Amino acid sequence: MIQKEKRDLYSGKRIQIPAPCFVVFYNGTEEQPERKILRLSESFYRQTEEAGLELTVLQLNINPGQISHDGLKISSNELIRKL
Repeated sequence: MIQKEKRDLYSGKRIQIPAPCFVVFYNGTEEQPERKILRLSESFYRQTEEAGLELTVLQLNINPGQISHDGLKISSNELIRKL
């Protein structure tokens, strides 16, 4: 994207980049909700009011019978295509 638009990565100007979206597909054996937000800062040794870095990840439970979209059960393959 940067090369396509001929932007200088090393200039003093800030360049806009697409917002990232992180997803984890859970298929473990522990009981988990259909959707859950995970935060990197919850894993830090010392909890502070303001972390220097925060990352949020959407965890989707892809075990059979756990996935629904608009109230309808769908397969994990269908879910991945919708993302």
